[in-house]
Amino acid sequence: MAVLLRVLVVAVAVVACVVGKDCVRWCKDDQSRSYCCHDGNRPILDSEVHPGTCPPIRKECTDALRINSPQICSDDAECGFYSKCCFDKCLDHHTCKPGQGIAVPFDRK
Repeated sequence: MAVLLRVLVVAVAVVACVVGKDCVRWCKDDQSRSYCCHDGNRPILDSEVHPGTCPPIRKECTDALRINSPQICSDDAECGFYSKCCFDKCLDHHTCKPGQGIAVPFDRK
């Protein structure tokens, strides 16, 4: 039984190393589970923290057609300055969303 347990532990460790090998950045979903949110196919930017907080995560997803595809991200650095990189339950990935609780200046012309 001890040998089987050791083999199982080694197998899990090997799978974890292979699965995580190509991941540049890990994020947490709405259930606090880690997932690979940056596989290296986009530029790798230094981490930033933008002002504000993420909006509440939706409880339900609608079938509404999105005209503009949201920008996926793994860090605030991949979003505009007044946007945050937040988990989107409907897309099951982090996307750039407007930061909550900040005053965004606007141009008065």
